Amino acid sequence: MGPDLRARVVNRAFRQMWRIPDAFIAAGPTMADLMNYNRHTGLYNVPETEFDDFITRRMEAIQAGDIAPIEMHRADGKILRYAGVVLPDGGVC
Repeated sequence: MGPDLRARVVNRAFRQMWRIPDAFIAAGPTMADLMNYNRHTGLYNVPETEFDDFITRRMEAIQAGDIAPIEMHRADGKILRYAGVVLPDGGVC
């Protein structure tokens, strides 16, 4: 992610892992766009009524550089642990 939290580099492995189409990535999605893409896949253990607030809080934390790791439980049973790192240029990896 760049300093504006838009996808800067999305490799093939990431696209395949999340089943994100190339056309979606080509549009330069934001971090919020990527989170919303997986809104209904069961990836996030967040009730629908709380999802918008979840995204807002997560984006605020990322922008503040306070990126607490979270576990994501995929619908296929895999559990992923996401931890972001703030880059020197203000982007996030």
